[in-house]
Amino acid sequence: MGAKFKISFDADKSIRKIQSEYIKKAPDVIRDAMIQSMERGESPVKNGEWKTPYSLSYQATINGMVSFRYIGGKIVPLPYPDSIFGFGKKTTPVNLKLSGQLYSDLEIVPRGNSMRVQFKKTSEWLANIHNNLGVRTGKNFMGPLVKRRILPTNDDEDFNSSIQSKMDNLLRSIVKTFIK
Repeated sequence: MGAKFKISFDADKSIRKIQSEYIKKAPDVIRDAMIQSMERGESPVKNGEWKTPYSLSYQATINGMVSFRYIGGKIVPLPYPDSIFGFGKKTTPVNLKLSGQLYSDLEIVPRGNSMRVQFKKTSEWLANIHNNLGVRTGKNFMGPLVKRRILPTNDDEDFNSSIQSKMDNLLRSIVKTFIK
């Protein structure tokens, strides 16, 4: 008679371990991916409104690189600030105080088997304005009213494909560690 042995597999236990690990690691991945989307001038919400993309000069200033000006009908990169060269009009540094506050107040809170993406109370009002009402853009905030969707708050909404892809990759990497 051959040797007999019993193999037991507790699928529920494995799923709980994977879920627990995902809940621990996902907040950082989601937060970083959301901030990367916003810095690119894209809505973190799939098909979300972000009507006016950031100008090249605004993007460059955010990244601390250069500013751009139209000179002779061409876009010309100039070291920031370009006013020291006497070209064009004086470049005003981008005020990132509110954006920085918004980014730092973004939190993903684990809640049992799920997570809640939210802003701390200090920035909740600003996020709601961007997400639902819209903000004035342009010099002295006299430009058009622009809605910028930050969070997928409606039942039919989800994160954009870039954020979803990063979340999927995280889950795959976690599952691979348990399958070894």
